[in-house]
Amino acid sequence: MNTFEKIKKILEYGSGKAIVLDHEATPAFIVMNWKEYEKILHTIDVLRGLQEQPIHHVPRPSHDQLTLNDLPL
Repeated sequence: MNTFEKIKKILEYGSGKAIVLDHEATPAFIVMNWKEYEKILHTIDVLRGLQEQPIHHVPRPSHDQLTLNDLPL
């Protein structure tokens, strides 16, 4: 079985993603099936859309005005 067939089998029966190491055992490539690739593209599009939106600053109360109800839970 050649390398391509091994990677294809890993993608088919695994999580849909695989990291390919170079000859020094450092991560060199991330390989994914088309479904995982489309998820990544969707995430990138969402993040790009967030960057284009104006940032609204919420005024911060002074520390003596905070109560326990103001803490995020």
